[in-house]
Amino acid sequence: MKLKKLIIASVFGSMSLTAMAGTSQFCSGDLIFDQPPNQVNGNFIDLSCSSCGTGVQVIAENFIIPSDALIEEFVIYAGYYDTNTPLATDLWTVNIHEDNGGEPGNIIYTEDLVSSSREVTGVVLFGVDEYRINLSLQTPQALTMGTYWVEIHNDTGANADDVFWEQGDLDQMNGVDGSRFATEYPVATWNTDPGNFALQICDSDLIFKNGFDFNPTP
Repeated sequence: MKLKKLIIASVFGSMSLTAMAGTSQFCSGDLIFDQPPNQVNGNFIDLSCSSCGTGVQVIAENFIIPSDALIEEFVIYAGYYDTNTPLATDLWTVNIHEDNGGEPGNIIYTEDLVSSSREVTGVVLFGVDEYRINLSLQTPQALTMGTYWVEIHNDTGANADDVFWEQGDLDQMNGVDGSRFATEYPVATWNTDPGNFALQICDSDLIFKNGFDFNPTP
């Protein structure tokens, strides 16, 4: 039985929660990136983080797009620590960055108040429920083949709990080992974390492979 453990931020990584995995598809379209939750660790992603030294922590995870794709949804696994009290309405932000030599580069898309749904999975981590979160972009993003970073965070405000993003097992085909975290927002300095985060991305079924046609003919 694993014990609940709180790891303080250091040169080795971000503010983390330390506590097994199967894979199903939970986004629409062709699954092109999959890092299933491993129920081992989770890192805070909250602009109002009472468990974080600066009161802020955000995470960026990198991923490879193997061929041109239309991305409109990200699936992550998260929890509300430590009283298991979700927000009535989550305040998710998604920033997509280009890659800059293995670091998050310029933001190429940003969206606040991202439309989301959450579902309890039945797993309990660190004494709180694990939620599967579907984040749906208002404007689907046509990304060309290459490496990108997605930065995701919530803002719990005066809510008693802090939101964490659960870590996952590296996608062996399109994953890049390691991630980045920052303790201010907007981000001034990215720090290296060895962890990988539970994330699923699909090439949207709206895409028409001859060139990003949003109204494909049947």
